[in-house]
Amino acid sequence: MGRECRSLPHPPPSPYARLHAHGQSVSTDPSNFTIQLITPSSPNDPITIAENVKSSDKSYIYTPASDLTAADQYRVNFVSAQAGILAQSGFFAVEQGTS
Repeated sequence: MGRECRSLPHPPPSPYARLHAHGQSVSTDPSNFTIQLITPSSPNDPITIAENVKSSDKSYIYTPASDLTAADQYRVNFVSAQAGILAQSGFFAVEQGTS
């Protein structure tokens, strides 16, 4: 997912929001990668939300656990063990959902 990583909040289907992460891969990217959520409270301790995601999928939807804290400064990384960070989203906010 070498060139672009965007995270798009969607209207919540439940009290919890979803995150739609997608990107464009380039020929030098690995065929699989890991998606990590970087939280504002622990930016050096990412949460792995998906492993072995196929680059050819081009999209991944994540519904966070109910204990995810509403805050600014969240970020998503696409990473590989061989190459490190392949792509990184801009900062985004997680807001408290409503039922």
